[in-house]
Amino acid sequence: MIRVSAVVLRRPTGEVLTVRKRGTDRFMLPGGKPEPGETPAQTAVREAFEEVGAVLDESRLRELGTFRAAAANEDGQEVEGTVFEHPGVPHVAPGGEIAELRWLDPAADLPDDLAPLLQERVLPVLAGTRAWDLWFETVDGVDRYPGRPATRPRPTHEPAGWVGSAGPAIDPATWPRGTLTGLPMFHAVTLLLPPEFQRRGPELPAVAFFQGEGQFAHARRGEDDPTDPFVADLRRSREHPHLGRRVDIIDGQFALVWLTRAEYDAGPTAPPPDTRRPGEHVADDEGPNAWDEQQPTAWVWLTERPDPNAGHVPVDPMDWDGTDGFVPPPRTEDWKLVGWAEDLHLRSHLGGTSFPVQTLVEGFTPYYLELEELPGMNFGGGNAQIDLESEAFDWACG
Repeated sequence: MIRVSAVVLRRPTGEVLTVRKRGTDRFMLPGGKPEPGETPAQTAVREAFEEVGAVLDESRLRELGTFRAAAANEDGQEVEGTVFEHPGVPHVAPGGEIAELRWLDPAADLPDDLAPLLQERVLPVLAGTRAWDLWFETVDGVDRYPGRPATRPRPTHEPAGWVGSAGPAIDPATWPRGTLTGLPMFHAVTLLLPPEFQRRGPELPAVAFFQGEGQFAHARRGEDDPTDPFVADLRRSREHPHLGRRVDIIDGQFALVWLTRAEYDAGPTAPPPDTRRPGEHVADDEGPNAWDEQQPTAWVWLTERPDPNAGHVPVDPMDWDGTDGFVPPPRTEDWKLVGWAEDLHLRSHLGGTSFPVQTLVEGFTPYYLELEELPGMNFGGGNAQIDLESEAFDWACG
């Protein structure tokens, strides 16, 4: 049995770094055999530096598991690999015994020159295992909430979306509207999703989330005035072909729109122009709309989230019953979050550990978005969970 350590390094777009060693034909993860006295994690850090020049932080390694497969370069032998994942993509270049580097797209057709450990064991586990934090643009960097003082410098990779009143470049007639008031919904966030979260396929790689009329909305009364420009505008409206409506327990309205790459790339764009005559069609329902709630655009970056529950169906920590694979957030005796949970709490994120303010409804999959209350939204200081695979949706006030 050959024992090795290996490490998964990814680009923000999802590609995995693979290497081919001199005198061999197979591509594999950076890694190798341990030196005397090394732990598997120490081996992974050393080998990553020797093979591709990557300087890794051992404390940020996340163990994916230990896997067995046929050895790539030793006929008739078996390899046992302890595989880690490290957030971020450090500088890489071939070194030592490495002849070639290649970035592999796990979502594309796989080449036939991959090591068995990578192809048969690691890649299936990687599908859906990542979670992502949303970091919002501030004046001098980014923070976990828009408009606050920066707590980190801006990432060097491209933004993956934006927040604010401006939305995606959809036909204005398809901007989501409330079903009772007819008012256009407030745009909260648009995101270009990582490949594993593109649950409607690569043709619809992005989503936009909107909040609309609240619990006190009522239908427009009386006959429609044919001279009313708002009525004429409403009659021209139609639903976006990839619109999914969500309604909360108190009848508040929300919308999730799946976007083409062209609709994402051409944004941000302003919402439809306000066609109301003065004093008419006034909103009094406690929900935001695109005309009365104006928020500036701020870019959003996705960074990999070091979450032990990435790839796991979210579980309400208050109701955890020993579910296999779920790591409950650590707490003190007085129920205060500590350790990794304290760091991940109160962040908008894709996948991983959910921190619902009150409870978590059934039906969620690993592919969900948890949003803390963003500027212009009304969650009563709480947060929301929006599933990208199922219809599950909920929010609660703080």
